[in-house]
Amino acid sequence: VTMPMSCAFALNMMPSLFPNIIHILISAIGAEYGWRAYLLPKLMKQHNAIVSGLIVGVIWGVWYLPAFYFLGAGIPLYLPFLMYFLWVVIASQLFTWVYNNSGNVFLMILMHMSANVTFTFIPILPTALESFIPFWLYLCILNIWIIAAIVISGSEKLTARLENYE
Repeated sequence: VTMPMSCAFALNMMPSLFPNIIHILISAIGAEYGWRAYLLPKLMKQHNAIVSGLIVGVIWGVWYLPAFYFLGAGIPLYLPFLMYFLWVVIASQLFTWVYNNSGNVFLMILMHMSANVTFTFIPILPTALESFIPFWLYLCILNIWIIAAIVISGSEKLTARLENYE
């Protein structure tokens, strides 16, 4: 009996669990203090939440471009850069909504870590599944969540708490 590709992939990742978790924790702390706790509030003083989230997402994505091209690192499991970049820009909207509603950078660190752990240890990426379809579906579902957040919260602040940036 052969093991499904996704199970074999997950089992092969287990020896690297601890070093990866340490790396994921450190990078998430740095990223979220930079993107959400520092940059987003500054952008929100000049732009609405959607534009601010897009700017953070583009900067976040471009940040990994040198690592991707020169080091072959920084992008989960050899995901094509454009696909990764789209995920980051889209996810930045969701991260903006969560941060604007919570104001909690620790929650953002947990979200960032969750995304990285998912990409590292749960086989939803094309490398593990040998197909791009599940990841494109994931991006579509993420967009539906973001549209729902915009409809519920409004595009200006993506939050019911307007005092966050005034």
